[in-house]
This record gives sequence, structure tokens and C-alpha cells, in this order.
Amino acid sequence: MNHTDQFIEACPGTTGFNPRPNDDEHNRNSKLADAAGEPPINFIIGISGCSSAGKTTLSLLLDVVLRKAFHGISSCPPHKPPDVTVIHQDTYFLQHIPHPQMVTIRPRWPEDRLVAHMAGPDDPLSIRVEDRDCVSCCDVELLTRHVEEPGARPSGYDIPAPDVAPATPEVALGGLEAGTLEKVVEGLQGVILRGEGDKGDSACASAVACRVTIVEGFTLLARDTEQENTDTGSEARNLRALRELQERLDVALFLPVNHDEARARRFRRRKYRDEPEGYRKPGEFWKCAAYFDQVAWPHYERYHKYILSNLADAYARRDAGQQDKDLCIDGTHVRPPGAISVDDTLIWAVRIVGTALAARLWDETGITRGP
Repeated sequence: MNHTDQFIEACPGTTGFNPRPNDDEHNRNSKLADAAGEPPINFIIGISGCSSAGKTTLSLLLDVVLRKAFHGISSCPPHKPPDVTVIHQDTYFLQHIPHPQMVTIRPRWPEDRLVAHMAGPDDPLSIRVEDRDCVSCCDVELLTRHVEEPGARPSGYDIPAPDVAPATPEVALGGLEAGTLEKVVEGLQGVILRGEGDKGDSACASAVACRVTIVEGFTLLARDTEQENTDTGSEARNLRALRELQERLDVALFLPVNHDEARARRFRRRKYRDEPEGYRKPGEFWKCAAYFDQVAWPHYERYHKYILSNLADAYARRDAGQQDKDLCIDGTHVRPPGAISVDDTLIWAVRIVGTALAARLWDETGITRGP
């Protein structure tokens, strides 16, 4: 069994394989895209999880996989690069909030000694700091507009925090084992093109005219139903705006990590370590250990309670063979506990994305999906 067959075997609802392009269908979709000035399909993938869960890495890897898969489709014109956009929520952090939400933290000794100017374990006892992990700290309206209309963003578009530089695709690819990238690209191509008769041809042509938007962020899938329905403040408005964005997602991926692992990953990153070893400077309290434990993590648990509270039962049912391999809670696909490595996470994510993307492409062509 080759890579494509192994990949497709895990993707329900895919049958047959016909990689030959249909020129008439390809021309129809290309003309539709050209006439509208925008691709007729904007397939949106949302990725969320706590700090250091692997959101940025996964988004960059999916970007590479999708570009390679689309470009490898034989009907893809060489002059038209695959239309894939990656949007990072961190670049939408508001730099100056008129009335920021303030919280009280008690710095940890000795971890926060330098960042909090501590002379001893009881100095200082508490500090008031700006909350940078609530949904109101980002420009959700602008984020939503760019997700829904990425082609409308001019070069050098105005975002609140353009200097927040995520890792590069090269760094993300460096974490993969040899052969994984080729395996998932081949598998994704097989899922998109697999179909009987005109199914594969039409999906192939639709893929050429498709745009894929990948958006990742720590509060992208945040919910608080009670606050959404009762409050009128900025927090409630942004939660309602995020809920509307969530409903627009074609695929929602959630990367759970337990507290200790998330904490260890976060403080291995240089921006959360003191100078000169890292980039953390005195006074950057949102980067200290106390802030993570007392602000960032409680927000994560509250905003994602609708997922986290169901994880234990969902895992137990799956282990008992009572549900499919894919763990889905309230429309969100949750990374399984066995997907520990970057490779495992990418294989899982591409399976989910591939199945949903193929279904969307087939639906857009008006061809009924086979058994």
C-alpha cells in the first residue's frame, strides 16, 4: 500500500482515483475566478490552542503542504501560484488600549526575579498588570475582515502588530522526520482528486480556482455563552464576533496541551527568558511565570471549557471503540492524545483538512459525492 492509499484509508467517503484534468471544467472555473476578480471558493481553516501548543508551526506546515499539493495537480497553470494565505492572530494585538483590563499577579521567586525587579521571595507581593490574554486585546473586527476577504488586503496592509514575527516555514519543516512532508502531500492530492468519472476532474479544476485561508490564534475558538448573551462590554462584543468567525470556518482544529507541558514549552522559548540568554526585559510582566499561571492559563480554561470539559469522556468513548478515530467536539476537531510529535499532528490535521476540502470542492462543482 503506497502513501496515498494509506492516507486515504483514514479519510472516510473517498473512492476511486482519477488525476486527469478536465480542460473544459478547468477553463470554466478559471473564467469564473477571473470574472469575479476573486477565487469562487475561500476555504477557511482555523487552528487554536493554548500558548505554545504548536498553532503557528501547524499553520506554516499546512501552508507548505497545500501549496505543494495544489501545485502538483496537473491542471494547475504554472503561471498561477497556489492561493494560500496564513493569518496569525498575534499580529492583531492592539498596541494601545484606552481602557485596558487590569489584573493582579503575584510574581514567582526566583523565576520572575529579574522581570519583576524582585530582591527576595516576598518582594513584591503583588503587581497590577495589563491583561494580554483576554479576547479584547486583539482587533477581532479587523482579523475577521482579513480572514473573510484576504484578497482585499493591500501589500503591507495595516495591522496593529506587524513586528510580531512568527517562525518561518523553514524552521517548521526542520522539525519533521524525513519523508513525512512527501507522504502528506501525496495523500492530500489523492483525496482531492479521488473520484469516479467527472468527480476527480471537477474537484481538480475547482482546486485550481480555490483559495485557502489558514488562521491561527490563542482565542480564535474562545467561547463564553453566558457573557456573550448577557454583557454589553468589549469582551462580550468580541466573543460574539469570534463566534461569527467560528461559524465561517470550514475546519476548526484544536490542539490541547496540559498545564505543565504548556508551561515548559512556553519558557523554553527565548522571548520568555531573561536577557542576555533570551529577549525578556524587566517590566514585561505578561512574559513572567506568574502571569502564565494566574492569568493566561485560567483564560484558556474558561474560554475553552466547552471543549476541555468534554475531553475526558470523549477520550474514554473513543478508547472503548464507541466513536470514530476523529475526535470532534461541538464542531471542533481535537488533536488526539497519541499525536504527540509534529509529524503526528501534521498527519492528523491533513487528514481532517483533506476530507473537508474534497467535500467542499465536490459540493461547489454540483456533483454529488459518492459513497
